Amino acid sequence: LLKDIWDFDKKWPNAALAVQSTIGPHLHRNAITIMTQQNSGECRAPHVNYLPVQFILLSQNVGHYLINNIETCIQSLEDNPSYNRVNTFQHLVVYERTIN
Repeated sequence: LLKDIWDFDKKWPNAALAVQSTIGPHLHRNAITIMTQQNSGECRAPHVNYLPVQFILLSQNVGHYLINNIETCIQSLEDNPSYNRVNTFQHLVVYERTIN
């Protein structure tokens, strides 16, 4: 997972991110926020500096504080037409914003 996080950070060093709470400490940047889950189970992309984040980073392999059901959260992002899954990582689940 750490290798995936570091590879992501090298590829997109300035992108605005929403991350799972346990991933956040491994990324050092200003445009970052914690991903949360709604009572409905949906995970909605938050905003950083009043703009939607460019990427969402999650992992099913580590704790997920503020996300009660990681599978439901991921499914809600799969169903969100504003984000596409980036399938280049082994342990990191990454969604990229498709609409500017």
